[in-house]
Amino acid sequence: MTRASKPRVFLGLTEVSGYYAQLRKGFVELEIECVHIPIQSHRFAYDEARHLCWPARLSRVFVKRRIETPESDRLGRRLWLIPVIVSRLLLFFWALRHFDVFIMGGGSSFFRFLEFPILKFLGKKIIYVLHGTDARPAYLDGSFYETRHVPERSRTLEPPELDDAFVDSYVSTTRTRQRDVRWIEAYADVVICGPGFAQLLEKSFVNFATVGIPFTPPANMAVTEQKRSDRVRILHATSDMIVRGTKYTSRIIDELKAEGLPIDFVIMTGQPNARVLEELAQCDMVVDGQWADTPMAGFATEAAWMGKPVVMGGYYAKFVRRDMPAAAIPPTSFTLPEDMKETIRTLVTNESHRVEVGLRMKQFAHETWSAKEIASRFLRLTGDQPPADWVNDSFQNQYFLGGGISAARIVENVKAIIARHGLRGLCLDHNVHLRDELVRFADQGGLASGPQARP
Repeated sequence: MTRASKPRVFLGLTEVSGYYAQLRKGFVELEIECVHIPIQSHRFAYDEARHLCWPARLSRVFVKRRIETPESDRLGRRLWLIPVIVSRLLLFFWALRHFDVFIMGGGSSFFRFLEFPILKFLGKKIIYVLHGTDARPAYLDGSFYETRHVPERSRTLEPPELDDAFVDSYVSTTRTRQRDVRWIEAYADVVICGPGFAQLLEKSFVNFATVGIPFTPPANMAVTEQKRSDRVRILHATSDMIVRGTKYTSRIIDELKAEGLPIDFVIMTGQPNARVLEELAQCDMVVDGQWADTPMAGFATEAAWMGKPVVMGGYYAKFVRRDMPAAAIPPTSFTLPEDMKETIRTLVTNESHRVEVGLRMKQFAHETWSAKEIASRFLRLTGDQPPADWVNDSFQNQYFLGGGISAARIVENVKAIIARHGLRGLCLDHNVHLRDELVRFADQGGLASGPQARP
């Protein structure tokens, strides 16, 4: 690839909340040759490229067959692994031949990252995007609850019991994530990560929010104006109600309704993306969750595009202005969990403020986070060095309260890990200051002595 030529871009091998399908649309707008090849169909049916090469179609078939083989059938799963590997090799060699830039993320790779030295040796550009679960310790990650969901817990919306086996899983999974991150840092030309979920990194990275989340709604989607009646329709949509703190959000809404606020509250879970977008187009505002470690994630980005104001709760709200350039911070109502009730009250009772927030978010999504604009930033990252104000130093990271998980649960997790595995079980020896702050926080019982953003 010469500087004068346009790069050919490979996106794979996964999908994360529609991120890569939307990014591909941006490259298409820029007239860049690009394919997106998720190796599995997404459970929420995000828009995917419909014309896959034959190695990709073959690989998807074999992966699907292996996944459908019961865990108890160990021989069957091992036998299916052979065609999975062969088809993946065919896909890899096809990609090597056709593409100059490999943009991958979400924990995906062809062969557990072992292909990265080959890509590097052959002069391919590697950009790796870390989305959260693949970059933060498991014990700071609410999505890890999915490995231990049981019907009783799912109904009560409570986290699973913290027994010894779960503590061991936290540690072993964190070590695996750390190993993968080290390999990625060693070979990727650019690593993109959010400072709120970069605890396992030890090298500088490009700030996720500075690049952005691409989204363009379906062309035939009609968006309802915010003021439909004298009642305010609030949408809360999530694939995991424990991680999003749905129980606590519902309690806040019930308290506001008991005070007489005119709220219609809609909760959606486990629905196809198209159905969520339909409901999003009809609502007046969105409450996205309790414990976010980023000011605007995928669902909030979809809401922003439609001009729907979003309340994001998260401990990271203390840190966002320290870690990100002002122009890169999405204008959601990003607030501490304990302040969510008042933030929601203000948006419900003050229509002009609600409309103003929605318009600011819409402008940001259309201008700063459009698919075309974000694709152009990725193209800029294929150059020699990313702009200095896009880069964060991992050793300046002071945030340790994770995402999708309460501070109380983090205290419980940290104490249990140290008791069973010692300080090394936290897998933060590379960043001693961050580790010691987390331990101090746990020892002193939580938020009363919680993290403070330094100027």
